[in-house]
Amino acid sequence: MKNIKGKKLKFNLKEFISTYIRCLALIMVITVIPNLINKVEIAVTYLMAGIFIGALIITVIVLKFRRRWKEIG
Repeated sequence: MKNIKGKKLKFNLKEFISTYIRCLALIMVITVIPNLINKVEIAVTYLMAGIFIGALIITVIVLKFRRRWKEIG
């Protein structure tokens, strides 16, 4: 495997933020429509959804970087 230290992996922050905001907006729409849900339950739903989306995005990033490392190596 070649030396990776010299090459920095670029990460598109704008794309990441826009995707994250879109996902949060989608969750907002889903959770706000049924107004019968208690505020605590909504908070828990947001927390769980945030963790899930975060994990999903991290997985995508790791997979992208793995491909690049394979190309470099």
